[in-house]
Parts: sequence; structure tokens; C-alpha cells
Amino acid sequence: MNTLQRYIYLTCYLQIAVICLTTLLWLLFFGANSGVAFFAGGIAWFLPCLYFTIKTAHAVFPPRPNQNAFNLLKNFFRHEVKKLGFSAVLVILFAHYLPQHNGALLIGYIITVMTVWFWPFLYKSICSK
Repeated sequence: MNTLQRYIYLTCYLQIAVICLTTLLWLLFFGANSGVAFFAGGIAWFLPCLYFTIKTAHAVFPPRPNQNAFNLLKNFFRHEVKKLGFSAVLVILFAHYLPQHNGALLIGYIITVMTVWFWPFLYKSICSK
């Protein structure tokens, strides 16, 4: 496993850790029903990201010497669109079945998405030490 693949998998591990820790805090402060919705919001982003990671870590990264750039980008964007569609379907299903806690659902979703956005800064600061 090369460095890029390790980084991709570490992102998934970080996401699940953030989901679990923030869900525990949410359960303590806001109760069980809201905590389940919060967890569902995190899972609505994590599961599609896990799919994307599994598909791209071996199919796209690292690029093979005989693979042209067009096919590489086509595979990457095809899996990205599937990830976003899968995430949208999960959010809609969870919002439908947990209607009284849509705020907790969306906050859990947003916190998990932000984990992906801010992870590169944290990873860079950890590796520089």
C-alpha cells in the first residue's frame, strides 16, 4: 500500500472516529432519538465515502503506466457521482424515517463532511512533526 492509499484509508478511519465521538457527545446532551438521527447523518456521508474509497483506492490510485488520463478521470468522476447520489438517497431516506430530528441529521452530515475538508491540514501538521 503506497502513501496515497494509506492517506485515503486514514481519512475513512478518521471519519468513523469523528462520527462515534460526536454521536456520544450528542447522545449525552440531546437524548437518544436525536443521537440516532445525528449518527444517521454521519453514516449518510461515511458509507458513500467508503464505497468511493474502495473503488478508487485500487482502480484509480496509483495510476498505472499504461492507463491514459482520460480513463483515469472518467473512472474517478464516475465513482464521485455515484458517491454523491448514494449520499443524497441516504439523506432523503433518513430524513423521511427520522422526520422529527432533521436538524440533528443534517448537523451530523455536515460535521462528517467537514472532517474530509479539514483532514488534509491535520494530516500535514502531523506528518511535519
